[in-house]
Amino acid sequence: MTFSPDGQRLATSGEDGTARLWNLQGQELAKLEGHQGNVSQVSFSPDGQRLATSGIDGTTRLWNLQGQQVAQFEGRGVLNPDWSQAAIIQPSDRLLSDDTDGVVTLWRVDDLDGLLARACDRLHWYLTYSRTVTESDRAMCGIQGSRDTQL
Repeated sequence: MTFSPDGQRLATSGEDGTARLWNLQGQELAKLEGHQGNVSQVSFSPDGQRLATSGIDGTTRLWNLQGQQVAQFEGRGVLNPDWSQAAIIQPSDRLLSDDTDGVVTLWRVDDLDGLLARACDRLHWYLTYSRTVTESDRAMCGIQGSRDTQL
């Protein structure tokens, strides 16, 4: 069990494959379902807007506070203090379940706004100059109108 950073909510892990979010009056706010078996760890993001769970099924999952899964990583993981990266430990031989010989993979962790910003950065040239892009697509990335020189 863990408290949210503002101390207004609790998150619990369960043997039934769920984690749950509670208010301080004991009312269940959300049920996070998806793990197969024990949920061994649950933690809040620093801003209190997301939860991370790890289970004996070998997955680490990220959730919003409404109980919707927003990301899944294969392996047991830990997030750095600002939640910008996750370190996921995966067995080097997936046929073996021994975690003593594993491979650590670092993953960047973004919320939807972060993912959209990175996508817009990568696609900026295409969104700006392609004739096939709609104005609404450009607007989603803050690009106003098309350039004179198009593809």
